[in-house]
Amino acid sequence: MLRSGLLTLAVSALVLAIRTTHAAPLDSYRMLSLVNDARQSAGEQPVELTLVLNEDAYHHSNYQASLGAVTHNDSHGSGSERLSEEGVHLGYWSENVAFTHGDEDEAFRTWMNSPGHRKNILSPAATHMGISEVKGYWTQVFAQL
Repeated sequence: MLRSGLLTLAVSALVLAIRTTHAAPLDSYRMLSLVNDARQSAGEQPVELTLVLNEDAYHHSNYQASLGAVTHNDSHGSGSERLSEEGVHLGYWSENVAFTHGDEDEAFRTWMNSPGHRKNILSPAATHMGISEVKGYWTQVFAQL
């Protein structure tokens, strides 16, 4: 019973990351659907949401919001360095960041219209994804775990 409750809590954390600029919570599964539809159209395998990448994305979005600037690095270095410090072993890592007060669809369109961000979304090496938004600062993390 406890195990079932913890699983429900973990899934809820993945789906409803709190978004501070909108009345509605961030819909991680909406972004996952957009990403996997694009990957399928490009002939790539789908990615899965994972809590460790969602947490990293949240901390980085929060950091960007505190700076008031879009950046890939924080006081711990790059995202791959942040995750390595946490003991996460990565076979592949990439990160998309953006500033927009739009929803998941708007952030996704912004990234897909940028060749570098599009490349990250469609990377055949990516197996997992994390997503977050804080005060309009979006972070999308892809990795091979």
